[in-house]
Amino acid sequence: MKRWYWILLVCCLFKENLSAQSSVQEFMSLGFRDATLLASAYLSPLTKTYGLSANANWVQSAEPLKPFRVSLMASFNGLEVKDAMTFFNPSTLGLTQVRFQSPNARIPTVFGTAFPEGLLSVYGKSPVNGQEELWVESPPPPGIAFTFFATPMIQASVGVGGGTEVMFRYFPKNKFVLFDNMEGAVDLWGGGIKHSISQYFFNLRDPKRLFDWSVFTSLSRLNSSIGLYFNPDFSNLDVVYKGPPTPVKNQSVGITSTNWQIGTNVSKELGVFTFYGAVNYQFSSTNVSLEGPFPYIEGYETTQGPNFGKVVVNVKDNPIAFANTYTGLGYQLGLRFRFLYILSLYGEYAYAQSLNTVNAGLGILID
Repeated sequence: MKRWYWILLVCCLFKENLSAQSSVQEFMSLGFRDATLLASAYLSPLTKTYGLSANANWVQSAEPLKPFRVSLMASFNGLEVKDAMTFFNPSTLGLTQVRFQSPNARIPTVFGTAFPEGLLSVYGKSPVNGQEELWVESPPPPGIAFTFFATPMIQASVGVGGGTEVMFRYFPKNKFVLFDNMEGAVDLWGGGIKHSISQYFFNLRDPKRLFDWSVFTSLSRLNSSIGLYFNPDFSNLDVVYKGPPTPVKNQSVGITSTNWQIGTNVSKELGVFTFYGAVNYQFSSTNVSLEGPFPYIEGYETTQGPNFGKVVVNVKDNPIAFANTYTGLGYQLGLRFRFLYILSLYGEYAYAQSLNTVNAGLGILID
């Protein structure tokens, strides 16, 4: 029962992330340099939105929990996916080998259409006759056609005294079979701290104090990976292998997202309602890597001999790695409602990186 619970939770949390990772292999047959550029553009909206989601929902009040008092909150962070995030123009990437033929010159990102148009092609110029030959031809990978991206999260907090509260997010590493018998793994951890500034100006036990003011910071990290099976068909080419063919095994694509923020927030409690706002500086860095041995076309054999003019297929270990980094200010406005003594419900609007975010959560609050 526990295994099925984790699989269900993983699929709900990271289905889009893992599906996007598996799509990266579709660029692999186009050459490593161009594949890196295409994969980065394809995944860029996902890495941006996940970074913003990971930095959301850490605080819903500037008042810290009293010592040994706790809260447990389950929330959803929903981000707007703008039209410009659903496609990219490959002509702006500086591709050197890949040609794209399409009626609209667009390739979908991970959030784009599930029915891409056009073909990505790679040609080589034969040293035998000087004519171009088609090496590889492939349609772009499909998107998931999302206009709204939601990320669930669970967070626990505890008061430690001195006007300070510590916060935790944790999802232990779990392995599972997602689709096509490919094994995936995911884990998440995060921590934060909130410290009251208003305690130096007001008595925190005074219910008539003007407002609460605090500073906070948080750090979180997501690690995910999924196995691949990339074994392109070169049967249409006259090929020669450079060295013995390497078995296609132990291939995977991994995404590691590290997210950090520092900010300040104010809140005012009026009966069962708490109004709050915050300003923060956010940092998000997401690293994508392709690991394992991957076959690729190196070029033509130019040395005179029986293999002269044949297409050379080689194997490279860990061929792709790139990072997408985002920084900037973020703003939040929210309202928390308490009911039945220990339950709380909140809603929040946030703006960062030119994106609108709507966040909501339900939790237990014992303070």
